[in-house]
Amino acid sequence: MGFFKRHAFALVILSGLSVRLILLPFPGTEDMEHCRMWGAMTLKPGILYMYTQTDTEVMTFFILLSKHIHAHPQVTNMTALGPFNGFPDHPPGLMLMLDASVRLSKLLDSGSLRRGPLLDACLNLPPVIFSLGITLLIWWFTRAENLPHPMWAVMAFWLNPALILDSPLLGYADSMFAFFGLLALILFYRRKYEWSALAFALGCLSKPEAMFLIPVLAAAAWADGGLKTTFRYGAQVGLFALAALLPYILVHRVLAVLAHVASLLVDPVLSGQGLNVWWLAGPLLNSVFGPGPWDPSGMIPMYTRSDFVRWVGFQPAWVANLALAAFVFFGLKMFMKQMKLGNRLAIFWAGALMVYGYTMLSLFVHENHLDSFFVYAAPLLALNTPIFKRGYLVLSGILGLDLYLFEGFGRNVPAGEQWIRMLPGFDITILIALGNVAFFLILVFARNWWFDLAVHETLPAQST
Repeated sequence: MGFFKRHAFALVILSGLSVRLILLPFPGTEDMEHCRMWGAMTLKPGILYMYTQTDTEVMTFFILLSKHIHAHPQVTNMTALGPFNGFPDHPPGLMLMLDASVRLSKLLDSGSLRRGPLLDACLNLPPVIFSLGITLLIWWFTRAENLPHPMWAVMAFWLNPALILDSPLLGYADSMFAFFGLLALILFYRRKYEWSALAFALGCLSKPEAMFLIPVLAAAAWADGGLKTTFRYGAQVGLFALAALLPYILVHRVLAVLAHVASLLVDPVLSGQGLNVWWLAGPLLNSVFGPGPWDPSGMIPMYTRSDFVRWVGFQPAWVANLALAAFVFFGLKMFMKQMKLGNRLAIFWAGALMVYGYTMLSLFVHENHLDSFFVYAAPLLALNTPIFKRGYLVLSGILGLDLYLFEGFGRNVPAGEQWIRMLPGFDITILIALGNVAFFLILVFARNWWFDLAVHETLPAQST
């Protein structure tokens, strides 16, 4: 027993790493297919010119889209894995990671780039490394701050079945931006503003979802030093990002690098498989106003914004944006109060809540968008606060079910998810979405949204 206690951290790391390494060769989802092709494009035409759309072409496309003219430009890019009909639309940080993955696959496969378990394992390896990096950050930070239960935080993240399903089993690469996001929060907590700005810029250059931390870091900067500190921090982030994007600016392709943000804003669906209020709104409005899309299997289809407009007469974005803005406003108000009381640990709960609020209230939310919540909230599990542990467990279950019921265990891997989804005779995603909304309402009606519980034992919690 003494051996296990002395080496608990090493055993936890080895256990989680062993499972992940076994799952590396799995083929993942359709998103991973895009990553394969983007990785092949980093070899030819290269990191810079793989963004085939020029700024003028991107502007033209979105101007037409704003006028409800849906142009569908088709460009076929020849790669080592075959033709790819599409455009890379994620930032260059992700592309650099994919470039390293495909080069490793070529090195191990005698100079050839071919589809198969080796390529899939190489693509899944960097996200696993970043997940390990997140775990080490959690362990280091919670011990450095003398939080009472650092092992709880490590185990909740590293051994979380939902996060293992997310990566490497389904092949999502969110751990890259989440690592830099957590690093930015930790460095800001320790008042290392310049390094925090660099980490945050790297996160945004990896995936746009890192931008959910913008209001949190801006509010934290304001609480620490007012307008001057906020401006300086924002300018540092901007300069770091500008330096990285300068090559794309010079070749007139910077808008293509940022196209993913714009594509999300015009996504036609109410919910992109995120089990939130908009997943419930579709079938509810359809039952009242109908008729709408129908799936002969009985599963809930993906309702669109045009369906919503036909039913109620106005765009759902008005409701979504106002609700999200209100959530952010009140969340930041409570967060800044805690910062002024000296409770800097609240920055992690603020980061987690910005992610959760977005996944609950925004349109076009996908099943993996909740991932970073578990990264930003993990350090708080080292506190003696049962509500954080319970909430983490509940949302882990919701994420795991969301991923499994829509994606199973990845493409061409039998998992029975559709049978499970309709097992009771109706689509159980409705029940899971109702549970998610219920938990969200418990949070919203809780005093101070639990911000006053994110406090070290040595700093008395203060609330009103």
